[in-house]
Amino acid sequence: MKKNALLLCLLFAVNLLYAQEKVFFPTEERTTEIGLNATSVISSFVDSNNGSINPGDYPLVVKIAKNNKAWRFGLGLDFKSQRDDNSITFGATTTSESSVFMKIGREWRHLVAKRVVAYYGIDVLGNWISEHNEVFTSTDLASLNLNNIGFGGGPVYGLQIALSERMLVSFEGSLYGVVTRSHIKETFEQNPIFNKNETVWLSDVKMNMPQWLYLIVRF
Repeated sequence: MKKNALLLCLLFAVNLLYAQEKVFFPTEERTTEIGLNATSVISSFVDSNNGSINPGDYPLVVKIAKNNKAWRFGLGLDFKSQRDDNSITFGATTTSESSVFMKIGREWRHLVAKRVVAYYGIDVLGNWISEHNEVFTSTDLASLNLNNIGFGGGPVYGLQIALSERMLVSFEGSLYGVVTRSHIKETFEQNPIFNKNETVWLSDVKMNMPQWLYLIVRF
């Protein structure tokens, strides 16, 4: 259903291509484009999704464009904490999580139609994830600390459509590779024999098809 909704949005945008004769690309003056990832909003209507979005999907993007080139910036944040005093199995549990995802890159654009540009580029990525859990029971106090620091990058590609002079939509895909340093520390106050402190390196290569819909305002 998500893909069908995105397809309908794309068809609606294409129907507007010949509504006016004005050329919307390229922009000879420097412009700023601020985009919001609207995929989760659409999913909440068609799939009963809760509307949340992973910070690793970069909910906010900013592009500084001139002529057929643009600088790209992406940001995703997530901070939350909670306490559960009704856990039957483990006792009281306290959890806090923090996530920061950032990217910067360069983009090149090619005019397809008066209102449409196809683009490709390359991004450099960085992320930080921290998670802290404490479990208090009648026999022990256990804590788990997880800290991930990742870096990487890769190519991006997509299609950007001008609905008006100020409003745009874009569909973007990517091929990102990320290397992550993961540090895990587990401590048990009454049973230190089970304590653990280790660091591991992880790698991930992920290809995303053009499935993310961004609504963009151009200034």
